[in-house]
Amino acid sequence: MVNFIKEVLSPDDRCVCVFTEQDGFQKNLALDANGIFKSGIWKLDELDMLGVNKIVVYYRNEKINKIIIGDYKGVSPTIFRGHYCIHFQMTNIDQTLTNWNDFCNAGNDSVKYYRQD
Repeated sequence: MVNFIKEVLSPDDRCVCVFTEQDGFQKNLALDANGIFKSGIWKLDELDMLGVNKIVVYYRNEKINKIIIGDYKGVSPTIFRGHYCIHFQMTNIDQTLTNWNDFCNAGNDSVKYYRQD
């Protein structure tokens, strides 16, 4: 069980953390034939994505929220301008009782960039 994003990252990690809810989870996370997960459709800032090596998916559930951690593999464009699908290799799944904002200090945004400094 984790409480904050800093607990799932190493000191040299640069991360994009995304929020999804239970209803949209199936369409927001898919496994391709190569074992790479895809999560989308996210409005991403290309400059903030530079140097990202980790992705954390905060999946809000009715009881215990899931935290899915992965090694960032890249993005692909979607049909929506400025929105991307994030590709990653899953490395761990954890849980949290902490709400989204407290977990990564994201406010109402569904995407948060984070680095351990």
